[in-house]
Amino acid sequence: MADLKEQSLDLVVESAIEQKIKVAILFPDSETVDSVIKIAKKNHQQPEEQQLKLLGSHDLYYCNVLKQGEQAVKGLILAVPWFKGMPEAENFSTEVKNRWGGEVSWLTAASYDATQAFIYALSNSGKNPSRSRVLQKVKDVNLPANKTSGENLSFSSGEKREGKAILVEVVESSLNPDCSDLDFSQVGEQ
Repeated sequence: MADLKEQSLDLVVESAIEQKIKVAILFPDSETVDSVIKIAKKNHQQPEEQQLKLLGSHDLYYCNVLKQGEQAVKGLILAVPWFKGMPEAENFSTEVKNRWGGEVSWLTAASYDATQAFIYALSNSGKNPSRSRVLQKVKDVNLPANKTSGENLSFSSGEKREGKAILVEVVESSLNPDCSDLDFSQVGEQ
C-alpha cells in the first residue's frame, strides 16, 4: 500500500514490479488524481508483460483523466455508481448533452436525482413546508426511471437505496471526440 501524496511514484511502480504484483488498485482524492496519471504513464513505459493491471474508483471517471493519461490509461477499470452508456441512462445522457453540450458525469446524474427528490418532497409538503416536513417527505420519494438520471429513485430509512457499482473500462473510441480518442465502456458490454 502506498500513499499517493508521500511516495516517489517511480518507486511505487518499480516496487510493485519487483514484488511481482499484477494489479494496482488506485483510490485517489481530488488532490492525487495527477499522481495516478503519472503512475499509469510510468506503468505504460514498462514491458507489456510487466505492466500492472490498473483498477480504480469513480474519482477517475472524468474526461480529464482520458485527456491527460492518453494511452497509458487504456485498460483502466473503474467501479462507478452511474454510467452514461447504460440503456436506462441513455435518455438522460442525450437530453443533458443536447441541452448543455458536453458529456454528463456521475456527479451530474447524482445531483439531478437529488434535485428531483427535493422537488418531490417540497411539492408534497403542503402550503407552508417546514424543514422537518420536507425531510419526512423525502422518505416517501419513489420516482420512476423517466423522472431521474435513469434508475428508479427511492429511499429507505431516509437514505438513498443502495445501488450496485458498475464496472467500466477505458477503451479506444471515436464516440467521445470532445474529450479524447478514448472513452469508458461498460465491462461485459463491449
